[in-house]
Amino acid sequence: MAFDPNLADAISRVRFLVGDMADPTLMPGGEGVYTALLQANGTDEALTAQAAARGLASYYATQPDSVSSSGESVSWSSRIAQWNRVALGTAGGAAGTSSMTFVPVVYRVTDSTDEFSR
Repeated sequence: MAFDPNLADAISRVRFLVGDMADPTLMPGGEGVYTALLQANGTDEALTAQAAARGLASYYATQPDSVSSSGESVSWSSRIAQWNRVALGTAGGAAGTSSMTFVPVVYRVTDSTDEFSR
């Protein structure tokens, strides 16, 4: 599915929030990643945009900063900075309207034979 400039579906709205309007999507793994993120976040588009922005920033931070092909050049550093602002909810707009609650997770090892659990 290509990006819908009319923003008729949730995936297109999330892609718009993170600035991923390329066809095909910039998201590694394709558009199915957006679908999975929407499901994981209970269809909350702002939280999904934050999660998607974290994923995009993480992936492209490992890529060369400037890429050129057939006369066009793309610099990822400014996009990574924007994705980080979206991920932190500081970019304004819809991505900044959700509050996030972090829940600590405690892992307990019950195997007494494990040398690291003693």
